[in-house]
Amino acid sequence: MRTVLRELRAPKPEKLRVLLLGAASDGSLRIGREQERIRTIAQRATHRDLVDLDVDSAATADTLLDALPRFCPHIVHFSGHSGENLLEFERDVDDFHESAIVSASAFAGAIAAVDEKPLLVVLNSCPPGRPRASSRPSRSPSA
Repeated sequence: MRTVLRELRAPKPEKLRVLLLGAASDGSLRIGREQERIRTIAQRATHRDLVDLDVDSAATADTLLDALPRFCPHIVHFSGHSGENLLEFERDVDDFHESAIVSASAFAGAIAAVDEKPLLVVLNSCPPGRPRASSRPSRSPSA
């Protein structure tokens, strides 16, 4: 997942499209709260009419595969659990469940396969069971 675009495409006069994906099949993360905070920041922004959010707090691998070509996001933001070379997505079930493992190479392949590739991918994730709050400041700056 250390691939970097060699050249950025020329900017177009269009809305900034942000795809927010969250996955915590065991219910251990507060994905909805994080996504709501991001949505609130975007709604309070001076140019809020130029930001388009597509939010899924229980994202499956199919959600990712559907959203990339349909929404053509500039930014993909994933919140959830991960490992050395994998991300944990949801399965399409209603109860708490084992996550669906997506390899880092499959995730990168999905990103690379679309015509309009995202300009930025944010992976806000850590291995299950590791505390996230202890490693971050009490307040994060917002862009």
